[in-house]
Amino acid sequence: MTATTPRNVLTDPARDSYGAGKTFALRRGLSLMPTPGGAYRIVRGSESVLIASAFARSAVLALASGKNPFLGVPSSYRHLVEDLIDSLARVGFITSGRSEIALPPRYLNEVIERDLAAQQLRTRCEPELLQCQWSDAADKFNEDQGAEILAARAEKQVLISGRNRIATLLHSLLLSSGVSRVECVDRYDQALIRDSDIGSSTITGENLAQNFYEHLQSHRRALSLFPLQRRQTQQLDKGGVPDKRRTLVIHSGAIDFEDMLDWLTSQQPHLVIHPAVADEITIGPLVIPGLTPCQRCADLNQIERVGYSSANRIPLTENSEVAMVGAHFIASLVASQVLHFIDSALGDERAFNTYATSAASPISAIARTTRVNLQNLASPHINSITQHPLCGCGNFSRSL
Repeated sequence: MTATTPRNVLTDPARDSYGAGKTFALRRGLSLMPTPGGAYRIVRGSESVLIASAFARSAVLALASGKNPFLGVPSSYRHLVEDLIDSLARVGFITSGRSEIALPPRYLNEVIERDLAAQQLRTRCEPELLQCQWSDAADKFNEDQGAEILAARAEKQVLISGRNRIATLLHSLLLSSGVSRVECVDRYDQALIRDSDIGSSTITGENLAQNFYEHLQSHRRALSLFPLQRRQTQQLDKGGVPDKRRTLVIHSGAIDFEDMLDWLTSQQPHLVIHPAVADEITIGPLVIPGLTPCQRCADLNQIERVGYSSANRIPLTENSEVAMVGAHFIASLVASQVLHFIDSALGDERAFNTYATSAASPISAIARTTRVNLQNLASPHINSITQHPLCGCGNFSRSL
């Protein structure tokens, strides 16, 4: 559904008759960003609107929930609501279009074409070998056509947490790229396949209401470039609990501060794909505790740069999923960054010292975050960050 451009709300008679004709509402995905002094901003990219009073916040919450912001407002204060809506409309935060999508007729004669799963391993490996051949690791260590780099991916352990399209697609991309020991974990007690999962990886409409994690497990062999026995895909500690230390932990979605603190103290490399703010998603930084800036460094740098941190967002509406094209793009970006990390042997203690002391080392006091606008996927915005003096994450030194 194409969003319509809002008309001038100050001259639109529909603003007083919600439920009759066109109505106005806040675009989905926006959040209130706390700023110093107790005020808030609604932010999307370089555009923002200041919400300085409790009265304005009430009007914004009414708009976000689809209610009439003029309801119960004395006539002497209506101009304040009008000014607020006008400010939101000028930066494109207001929509006056349909709130529900118009469904097309069902196509009953659809033919489902399946890929041939039994291709020769050499054929499947050829594109990956080409990429590995041109990788930084191959250039540094003169690997033979990238074969050793590609084979080493099968030994790296990657844990994916979060339950959304990006995480699902990332799981299949890494398996198909040779990372055999990649696992998804259930963090949010959402084990059944949902409508929004259809089209992600191998999930189709026929799989609705099946167990999501069992489905992924059953398709590992079909997707994996280097299939492992099922018992090899998960490493257990002495107590029979999954080993927490992985080559990398990737989380997609909202994250608890306690999780990030646990990763820092356990020296667990990790990467967070943050929830969307309106139609923008931030990736990273990829954190190697004690060596690179952490997520809190990124938050403190953002506060100094723009006056707020998107990590402190207060969602006004539910924004749990990303459009399918955007989800594929984000998953591909992250998979590329993860493969570069894995191929550089940063998770291999035997090679870690060599990489950490080399001039070409990707380990640096400077990390980066990538912000992707889902309307303009071809132009991601990259911010460089450094370890912030107020953070102290450098104290989590890595013991080798």
